[in-house]
Amino acid sequence: MAETEKIQKVIARSGLCSRRKAEGRIALGKVRVNGKTAIIGQRVRDIDEVTVEGKLLVNEKFEYYILNKPVDVMCTRADKHAGKIVVELIPTKARIFPVGRLDQKTTGLIILTNDGELAQKIIHPSSGLGKKYLAQVAGMNDKKVNALRKTKMVDGKKIMAPGVKSLAGNSLEVTVHEGINRQVRKMCEQAGMRVISLHRQSIGKLELKGLKQGEWKKTTKEALMREIGL
Repeated sequence: MAETEKIQKVIARSGLCSRRKAEGRIALGKVRVNGKTAIIGQRVRDIDEVTVEGKLLVNEKFEYYILNKPVDVMCTRADKHAGKIVVELIPTKARIFPVGRLDQKTTGLIILTNDGELAQKIIHPSSGLGKKYLAQVAGMNDKKVNALRKTKMVDGKKIMAPGVKSLAGNSLEVTVHEGINRQVRKMCEQAGMRVISLHRQSIGKLELKGLKQGEWKKTTKEALMREIGL
């Protein structure tokens, strides 16, 4: 952290929440600096004690990981009965979290970090980063593939035109730019196809190479930004 930095940026960079949500918590009086209620835009130092809703904000060294998510591993613990989650696959004490999500049955590339600011930059629509998936589907034909290419709405939300390429073996390469829950599956269903398996191959220019399911590698912020295309 710089010598002094705006408090909402410090909170966002910790991964606790986005900068906008941090400002909301500050406005509600839920953030304190050295025991005193904070204000939006207040500048803090490394040595200042920042609490959010009574919990101490701890400055951590940022860590960055690339993981090939296996099937049946969750990105979040939706309930107490949920199985293994992605953060448990990486042996670190850092409070890392997945950047975006893949549903339980989807495999492939996922980024994990405790750098909240970079995470927001990656998932924000303004980044323009495409996510490329390999989907094996049932019920595929030219008419349905063309319908998939023309998808304009998912869950009532407008989307950018997806990139769709037909492959052998009833498979499709689908590129989307949004982060809507189960987006590719829903798009295929709307076009009359059922997804049998789904695998994320890339985010931006970052491709999943050399990692088997469940394997991961540690990287740096500089390398990650360069490889992803930010």
